[in-house]
Parts: sequence; structure tokens; C-alpha cells
Amino acid sequence: MLVYSSYKGDHMSDRSDDEKVAQDVFSEITEGKKSFWTTAYPTYMNRDMTRGQMRELVSIALRETGGCYKRVVEILNMPPGDYKRFMNFVTQHGVKLPFRDFRPSALLKAS
Repeated sequence: MLVYSSYKGDHMSDRSDDEKVAQDVFSEITEGKKSFWTTAYPTYMNRDMTRGQMRELVSIALRETGGCYKRVVEILNMPPGDYKRFMNFVTQHGVKLPFRDFRPSALLKAS
């Protein structure tokens, strides 16, 4: 089992640690052709990955897909039929991010 926890004593990790952990998990999924359900999901559910790290993983995937959750499912190596399951997961666990913030038009306005 993978352990990505970056808890430091009683304090939660800072944002840069969350980004590093999320990038490592994202790379493991996309480069290793592993599924979100067999890597990030069990690690998160076993509390070896924080909510901030999971939120950052979703953020990385949304940036890669231009804000398309259906494509997030694809790049995280889940079957297309798992779209609703994934959306339920991100909603239930408070890691769902507004997809519009990752659309190219939103990124141009932010610049």
C-alpha cells in the first residue's frame, strides 16, 4: 500500500507538500497506467492521504483537461462508466472544484 501522508506531528502539511504529494500520485497513475480506484482512492480512504492532497490531485487533473471532469476520469485511468461514481466521490469528500476555473477562458481572465 502506498503512503503519501505528510502529516507532521499534530499539524497538517503545508500547501507545497500537498502539491508534491498530489503530483507524485498523479504521475504514478498516469505514467504507471494505474487506476485512481486502485491507487489514490484506497490511500485516501485509509487516511494516508489528506483532503488537501486529494483536492490538489483533482486540481492537477482539471488543469490537464481544461476543466473537463469527464476527461479527468479518462486520464486517471477509470472506465468511462465510472464518471458518476467519481463525481459522487469528489462531492461527498469535499474535493470537488469548480470546473469553470480551469477552462481556458477563465485562465485568460485571471492573467
